[in-house]
Amino acid sequence: MILFFPENLLPLARVHIYACAMQLQHTYSGVEKGIKAGSKPIEVMGLLLGRPNTEEGGCLVVTDAFPLPIEGFETRVIADDQDVVNYMISLGEVLYEYTKL
Repeated sequence: MILFFPENLLPLARVHIYACAMQLQHTYSGVEKGIKAGSKPIEVMGLLLGRPNTEEGGCLVVTDAFPLPIEGFETRVIADDQDVVNYMISLGEVLYEYTKL
């Protein structure tokens, strides 16, 4: 997985082991699905949830990962399907309500 951050903004990201496991599980499902279909692995997409590290300036701590219900082709994944957009909005609302507890 590649994370792109401007170096002067967030030069360091720390990924929690749970978020790593979720990413690996999601990517493995794309590999299995593509091979079962008799072709190359399917590209997948997801969202990362994180927070800035208050103790270590300039560091992002990734705490969780969420798979998106979309599949890509050989070179890219496009998440402009209305169902995917609605899913991302619903996920954001649920996470927002959860953090208020």
